[in-house]
Amino acid sequence: MRTRTTNRLDDRPPAEDDLAHPAEEVLSGRLVQLLDDILAGRAPNAGRFCGYCYHPAPAGREICPNCGRAASEWPAAEAEAPVSLQVGADGTLRVPASASRYDRFQVARVSNWLPAEGDDYVYRLAPASLARAAKQGIKVSHIIASLQKATGGEDLPPTLVGALHRWERAGGEAALKDTVVLKLSNPALLETLQRTPKVKRYLGESLGPDAVEVRRDDIEKLRAALAEVGILVD
Repeated sequence: MRTRTTNRLDDRPPAEDDLAHPAEEVLSGRLVQLLDDILAGRAPNAGRFCGYCYHPAPAGREICPNCGRAASEWPAAEAEAPVSLQVGADGTLRVPASASRYDRFQVARVSNWLPAEGDDYVYRLAPASLARAAKQGIKVSHIIASLQKATGGEDLPPTLVGALHRWERAGGEAALKDTVVLKLSNPALLETLQRTPKVKRYLGESLGPDAVEVRRDDIEKLRAALAEVGILVD
């Protein structure tokens, strides 16, 4: 058997694809189940665990009751001092590079990964990440309790706690989009363009009777399409 540790296994942040496809777990089913139980408070997050399957192991027992492997196969490692993460009122989570991969994995399951800043990995709680966590059975109460524990017992920003509970009641209520606006001279022209196949594919949601949003990546394609139907754009 081995003592559960917080040793760093990898200095690399989780890949964006890993977070975009949470259902494709990279860890064993048994370990993911244990992590979920720890997050929900149903299993201990410290003590003696099997080095192979991470099943809790009573002191003095040399054979894992779950997988049957002996302690001699998986020797214990030295534990590191716990590292606290920082939680911002805007839902930003800063995880020191010295934090364990376990802590980063738990944070990544409930938040979106952002570019690193200095020696910190940065994540953000958002409606999409909370919905992803909910599909895995992780409740807002579990997230709050886990974050409080990861900060060393410090209280979370009250506005963030309120926002998390509000999302749990009402779901996502706001979204930011990186788009531009196409403004037409009159509503009739917009209606015509929305019926024109080579143009409408680049038009997003209407923002009024004579305006529509356009993805930044589609600006030049839309400019060319409009020119083909006789409309020049500034």
